[in-house]
Amino acid sequence: MERREFIKIVCGFVGAWPLRAQAQQPGNQRLIGVIGADATAWGPWTVALTARLRELGWGEGDNLAIEYRWAQGRSDRVSEFAAEFERRKVDVIVTYGAAVTILKQTITSIPIVFAVGFDPVRSGLVQSLSRPAGNVTGVSI
Repeated sequence: MERREFIKIVCGFVGAWPLRAQAQQPGNQRLIGVIGADATAWGPWTVALTARLRELGWGEGDNLAIEYRWAQGRSDRVSEFAAEFERRKVDVIVTYGAAVTILKQTITSIPIVFAVGFDPVRSGLVQSLSRPAGNVTGVSI
């Protein structure tokens, strides 16, 4: 499975788009980096994410690894996590709206999927909702 297809699956979960996962080669594990505000607040969301990925054929410890980082309201931690994920060469970063601006400034080679964005066009995160361009995409409310 190619990287773009994997990113579509993650985006599909976030946006509730129906996608099918294809079989993975043994030993070809994908890595998702999650940067959230707080583990408690994100708890239900992370449970839903892993459950949906499992339904699509992506199992933690099997063909998928997910690493979670919690900013705890400190934007400097987002930058630290971004640098760490870039060094680790994660396949995709899943995050929340407030962290996307920081990530977009520092990460250009890793796709960034935001779970919730408030007017991402006006804030400059994406060019348009239908064609976001660049490495940032997600769900807008």
